[in-house]
Amino acid sequence: MLRSVTCLGAACICLILSACDDGESEGLPDLGQIAKVAPDDGRSEGADLIELGRHLFYDSRLSVNGSRSCGTCHEQAKAFTDGFPRAVGATREVHFHNSPSLTNVVHRALLNWANPAPQSLEQQMLTPLFGAHPIEMGLEGTGDATLQKLVATPVYQRLFAAAFPDAGAMYSPRHLQRALAAFERVLQSDDSPFDRYRRGQSGALSQTAIAGMKVFFDEQTGGCLLCHHGADLDRTIQSPTGHQGFFNVGLYNLDGKGAYPAGAPGLYSFTGQVRDMGRFRTPTLRNVAITGPYFHDGSVSTLFEAIAVHINGGRLVSEGPRQGDGRTSPLRDPLLAPRSLTGEQVWQLEVFLRSLTDDAFLSNPRFANPW
Repeated sequence: MLRSVTCLGAACICLILSACDDGESEGLPDLGQIAKVAPDDGRSEGADLIELGRHLFYDSRLSVNGSRSCGTCHEQAKAFTDGFPRAVGATREVHFHNSPSLTNVVHRALLNWANPAPQSLEQQMLTPLFGAHPIEMGLEGTGDATLQKLVATPVYQRLFAAAFPDAGAMYSPRHLQRALAAFERVLQSDDSPFDRYRRGQSGALSQTAIAGMKVFFDEQTGGCLLCHHGADLDRTIQSPTGHQGFFNVGLYNLDGKGAYPAGAPGLYSFTGQVRDMGRFRTPTLRNVAITGPYFHDGSVSTLFEAIAVHINGGRLVSEGPRQGDGRTSPLRDPLLAPRSLTGEQVWQLEVFLRSLTDDAFLSNPRFANPW
């Protein structure tokens, strides 16, 4: 139910869930486990590189005017989001997209709301650091100078030398990318009440949350599994009409033909295919209760409202410049069908989604601001 996610039900999955006292909870689908990332994951990313990345992540000197750090838009207490509808760059430019959560980002197959191109965190890092449309950190043309100023300080002299002992003080923006990506790779969350329930702690979830879990996984009621499976509840099936991992949930329908607001038309920006208008990637549902406002543009304030969009098969905007009925959009994914849930089931579903909050992740000192 996070931001641009569809909750799908037209499928051949029918699950009956029940709890057990030991082992993984009986009847749950095989979602897999969170693969741990060791301090050295094959990229020579040891503890020193991660620590350098942590310092850089929270350092506002890594922006063109010293006004923003990566941690400004990705706050640990908010599961590495910022709580605003849309991100704001170093030059106060308001972006078209909401700041996505970095929870378990190492496992993301897709790293941007609409751009399918970045294949690694290092590659994706080029956009926030050096991109100009829109400006995030705003280092285009100044990356080398900014890096040299940082490296000249005692703390970074020590951190860079420890992280890159063979560089011989010849550091480049590539080293920034590697360090920041190393830190992001260890931002792992797997200790929510739902995780503990899956590991056999039957008391980890309330009866209301367990009932909501049944709604979530049952094809005849919530039917959300097809769009939210896997250990991070972010893996999707191949849509019969679209790019895998990107869905149009019927959030907008400006012209009766499925148009989305200018500046944020989704996957369409990169494919030019009309069918991709309004298609955005499916994010993780981990920590979803605290990562609002929701959808790619933060246009839905509460978790309850986000659930309602999926249950209703889209959203009616009754007034204003974005008026239109997304529920009738011809571009809304056909797998996003309206659901018939009682008020009690909706409440149960919300309680279950709130059980995906990992409090230890939100306060883990390994991920905190070192400054």
